[in-house]
Amino acid sequence: MNVVLLLKKKIMQVKKDEIREKILDVAREEFIKNGFLEASIRTIAKKSNVTASNIYNYFKNKDDLLTEILKPTISKINEALKALENLIVKQKKDFWSYELSKKQFDLLMQFVHKNREDLDLILFKSHGSSIQDFKDYTIEKYTELNMKYLKMLSKTHPEMNTNVSRFFIHNISSFYANIINEIIMHNISYKKMKEYSEEIMTFVYYGYKELMKLDNNL
Repeated sequence: MNVVLLLKKKIMQVKKDEIREKILDVAREEFIKNGFLEASIRTIAKKSNVTASNIYNYFKNKDDLLTEILKPTISKINEALKALENLIVKQKKDFWSYELSKKQFDLLMQFVHKNREDLDLILFKSHGSSIQDFKDYTIEKYTELNMKYLKMLSKTHPEMNTNVSRFFIHNISSFYANIINEIIMHNISYKKMKEYSEEIMTFVYYGYKELMKLDNNL
């Protein structure tokens, strides 16, 4: 293949990439405005200066569009769950220290603040899509990880009360998810999030400490 053909091919690929990004940008605005069910492929096509049929050269369907838009944020959430699982495998008792718990919650608040738009799409505007149950999936995954950790602790630290019901752990997981819900729904500022996090962590940590009979050194 000569240089001219290579150059033409590269230009065409750049053009395709630009069109694809334009479609994604317009689709994001459409989903934010109308939600997944009411979002219109025709509107997205018109605002992207392409035909509706041309969109399907880039994306399989409307669901594929939303999934592609939210892929980076969903990947970050899954990576965080995986990191938590790796931390649990280490079986460190200081996982329950107030300082570490507070640090982890602060990181969660930073993530929520930086990804408000995507979280709004996931939590409130994805009904009817393949992502509509992602919140429930995350709650269930977090519950399973905590139950796994309790099982490990029952062997490595028998002095602790690890006989905590799955129902309780599931509700605590839902409690965290609901905090994120409320932050997004009411557009809570990052400054206020920082203030509220102190109250939340004090409540959760010392409740866990009493329930699990953690020693006073934690």
